[in-house]
Parts: sequence; C-alpha cells; structure tokens
Amino acid sequence: MTHDQYLKILGLQRGATAEQIKKAYRKKARLFHPDLNRRDTATNIFIAVNEAYEYLIEDDKRRRNHNLSEEDLVKAWQDHRKEQARKRAYQYSRSRYNEFKKSKNYRSSMILNKALLFITLGAGIFISSLTIIGYFIALGTVNEYNDVPSLAGFILLLSIGVIFIIVSIAHIQAFNQQKKKSMSDE
Repeated sequence: MTHDQYLKILGLQRGATAEQIKKAYRKKARLFHPDLNRRDTATNIFIAVNEAYEYLIEDDKRRRNHNLSEEDLVKAWQDHRKEQARKRAYQYSRSRYNEFKKSKNYRSSMILNKALLFITLGAGIFISSLTIIGYFIALGTVNEYNDVPSLAGFILLLSIGVIFIIVSIAHIQAFNQQKKKSMSDE
C-alpha cells in the first residue's frame, strides 16, 4: 500500500499530525473491532486500520529523524514492519476471545464437553455389549417355554449402540482437530 492509501483508510489528509493520526485510529478501531462489529469484513478492516496506524506513526517518526523520500519510507516500511503490524493486528482482533478461552467458564465448559463425549462413548459400548451378551444368552435359553429372541430388536439395539459410538468418536476427533488448530494459531 502507498502512503495515500494508508491515509485514506484512516480518513486523513496529507500532512496529518501524530495526534490526528491517533484520534482517527481510535475512532476507526472502535468502529471495526470484531467484538463490536459483527460484519464479516470487520476483522480485515480492523487489521488494515491497525496496519495504517502503525505505518503512519512510524512514517511520522522517520520523517522527523531522517531525510528520506516517500518511496524509501514505503520500501523500508514494507520490508521491515508490514508483516509485524498484520500479526499484531490479528492478535488484537482475537484478544478478547483468547482471554475468554483462558477463563474458568470456558475451561469448565470444555471439561464438561469432554466428559459428555466419553460418557456417550461409554453408553454406546455398554448398550452394544449388553445387547450382544443378552441376545446370545437368550438364544442359549430357548426351550418350549421361551421363544427365540427377536432379531429385529437385537439389530435395533445394536444399531443404537453403534450410532452412539460412531458419533462420540467423530466428536472426539473434531475436538482434537480444533484443539490442534487453536494451538497452531497461537
């Protein structure tokens, strides 16, 4: 981006002072912070606002301390600071969520979620195993007083148990993938 594009993002004119840059940044950051603005593009705009602010503030400092042309300033910024600004802006846009992830409420809800997954898995195993054991015991006790156990009932109960197991395993895998992704994002 050019100097003029950064000025445009913050709604400023050439020659803006550091105080004007800071004021415009605060206004735009509040307007587009993802916690306050639910539009899909809010995060990207918030990142651009942070990038523009950091560029313009650094540009102001460099202009005062060095006698560089605008092209040299833009090149120096792009080579040294642009990626750092984008990373910090991304962190800023995620800060409240990351703080929430460290809270007691979030951690306890995750513990309950994990416990529920394993209880569901256990229930599926329990239903399936008792269904199989019960069916074969009933088959062994068939005589003139006891009828042959229902194959349809056996298949129905076994299916319910298997569905519990499959759903539980799928949720555990999704949970682990989400955990790996969130660890790589940090």
